[in-house]
Amino acid sequence: MKKSILQFSVIAAIAASMTLTTSCSSDESVAEAYVPEPVQFSIGVGDLSVSRASSRTQESGSAQEWTKTIGGKFAAGDLIAIYTKDADTKWYTKVYKTKDATASAGATTEITQNFDGATGQFYWASKSDKKIYEAYSYGTNTTIPNTALTDGNTSASLSFTDKFEVASNQSTGTVSEFLYGYGTLYYPPTPANVNRPTKKLIKLGHQLARVDVKVYTPKATVDITTPSAIDKQTQKDMTLTIGKAGEMALKGTFTKPTGFTTPAYTGGSDDEHKTDAGSWTPSDEAGDKGTITPRVLTAQAKITETGDYKDMFLTVYSAVVMPQDFENKDLFTIVYDGATYIYKPTGGAHKIESGKHYTYTIKVGPAAVDVDKAQIEAWSTQDDLGNPLNRDADAVLQ
Repeated sequence: MKKSILQFSVIAAIAASMTLTTSCSSDESVAEAYVPEPVQFSIGVGDLSVSRASSRTQESGSAQEWTKTIGGKFAAGDLIAIYTKDADTKWYTKVYKTKDATASAGATTEITQNFDGATGQFYWASKSDKKIYEAYSYGTNTTIPNTALTDGNTSASLSFTDKFEVASNQSTGTVSEFLYGYGTLYYPPTPANVNRPTKKLIKLGHQLARVDVKVYTPKATVDITTPSAIDKQTQKDMTLTIGKAGEMALKGTFTKPTGFTTPAYTGGSDDEHKTDAGSWTPSDEAGDKGTITPRVLTAQAKITETGDYKDMFLTVYSAVVMPQDFENKDLFTIVYDGATYIYKPTGGAHKIESGKHYTYTIKVGPAAVDVDKAQIEAWSTQDDLGNPLNRDADAVLQ
């Protein structure tokens, strides 16, 4: 990403004249100029919406967390692009980085400029300064697709025109997702209050979609007491892939939330953070389509309590997908015990939407497979993305 260059001649002149001299007599008061101060930032992402709790206990196969913001946590060194006015009242994009990893989902962490020097951070123009901001992150990517905007514009001009891409291999958990948010920041008063803290929070919202698939099987295919055995099971004896080659888009272009663009966002009366979902146009080019190998969150956990899944084994898969319609398309494919099962939504639109978390539950029986209705929730508990939906789909034994 192009680094911003702030014209500091005015700032330098102000700083050099903190005490102004005039021809006034010695008993006349001397005005004191405001010296621009750097804006201090922290970053946060809302907690994940969790699936309905299960009372079943598991003898083995403890959950493996996502290591990136997919799990609601930032890693040290994640890059955050902030677009707002600087002290010269012109718009710039500057890249900040997370100082430390967040320990829990939804927690905040400090961000600092990505390179040293005065031009690497934003400054308040006055003690009555108000900044409307946009912010976005693409993991540790230094280049974030957007227009060829020129820093130093007198009005906002940020838009996204290039393609974003989700990884086809997400099994390692080091996947980058696209986050975006906007809002209003005010100069912190003295003394500071809870509405205007000294350190300014930038909040981002999930803009892609997350799909989790819970697969219950009647038997364990290997000994799961060692990591090597788990690797063997997840890679060979049972596999799950998201999408179908030639059908599912891995790339798409992002359009900002309508709350920001229509009508034009003018900011709140106090500090304000918006994480609305934007929209996507999936790419229809053949080279931009493919399948996803998801991350295994839980491998063959033994279910011990009574119920529909008594004495079965649970494997949980998870992936980040480009939002799109999967009607009459293969959403995921399971290969288990010599049989192939395909989950193909039929009978109407089955849109996987921006900012939502989808959980599918699959039960593999002796001669058939049962598919529960998809549980759909807002990915972030602090996003207002509507009510959960239930949609039917057919699983077909191939």
